[in-house]
Amino acid sequence: MPQKERLRVFNGELKKTSGGLTKNDLVKNKRGKVVSKKKSGQAVGVENNLGSWLRSKGDKFSGKPRGFKEEEPDDRDDEKLAVVPEKPKKVVPKKKVVPKKKIVPKKIVPKKKKSAKVGPMKPGEVKDLSKVSVGNIVVAKTDYELNWEYYTNTKKMSAEKALKKLGKPSADVLAKLQSKKLKNLLA
Repeated sequence: MPQKERLRVFNGELKKTSGGLTKNDLVKNKRGKVVSKKKSGQAVGVENNLGSWLRSKGDKFSGKPRGFKEEEPDDRDDEKLAVVPEKPKKVVPKKKVVPKKKIVPKKIVPKKKKSAKVGPMKPGEVKDLSKVSVGNIVVAKTDYELNWEYYTNTKKMSAEKALKKLGKPSADVLAKLQSKKLKNLLA
């Protein structure tokens, strides 16, 4: 699962990762990477025995490392090395001559025309997301909704006071509202 996808879920752009992790399942580690809360807890917990295997900072290595082999002294004489035994020559059987087949030209089939490729987006061009049918993408809230949430959640105003302060929204804004609670209050 890519790190960027986890970061998008952590920031609230996506509902969940391809592995099914939601924002509640993710946490940032001490290096700043977005990781699974469950796996991070397992690594820190008592069950992790990796720490006893690793050496502590400042510890010295004791003895020779595993897999270290000393070079064996060369007891062979140089005279023995000078004589190289000859390898026996392999007898290769002769290949049979096969008469060539006549080459028949293949029929030429006209190629289908490919649809025109869409080029890269130009600066300032906005991607049309209306054709995207992925249920994982979170649609941005309107300014009216954001202001209403600010007043009700942060300022601890009642819903009625917040609506009086904001005023009645226009028909366009009313059509784009996503919050069911706000829609019910305005109805």
